[in-house]
Amino acid sequence: MLGVIYFQRKDYVSALKYFRKADKILPDDFTTLMYILDAQLGLNDKKSVATTIKIFNLELGHPAICKSLTDSYIRAGKAYDLISFFLNRIQYFSFDDMSLGTIYYYLGDLYREIKLSIKAQMAYVKAKELLQKAGYDDDEIYRSIDDYLDNPN
Repeated sequence: MLGVIYFQRKDYVSALKYFRKADKILPDDFTTLMYILDAQLGLNDKKSVATTIKIFNLELGHPAICKSLTDSYIRAGKAYDLISFFLNRIQYFSFDDMSLGTIYYYLGDLYREIKLSIKAQMAYVKAKELLQKAGYDDDEIYRSIDDYLDNPN
């Protein structure tokens, strides 16, 4: 609770102190790790890379995890850092169309955020192809992709 109060006040150093204590009590709790990451990103702390890896590895390629990471990095103005992270992870998922499709989908979101529309389009097309191949049946995701591809600006 104290960590959240300090975090809301943008006192990331104090917030981290309490979030780390919480992480020792309940290790690998997704919410706590996301607060740790957000505080680290706010401080430009290089440990954010290790925290990102830890969060990503909680459940490899899970859409909710990829979305949360994407949201955090965009809020922090560090989309390029997460793009690099995701691009480095692609090689490990050649066997898993669902996870790979998820990564490409969120790469599309990141490219879109930084106004690289051609790369966003390419990432979304690849995401759609992989997700369909994996049998993913969320029409909302496909509509989202198609809407962007129809009107990328």
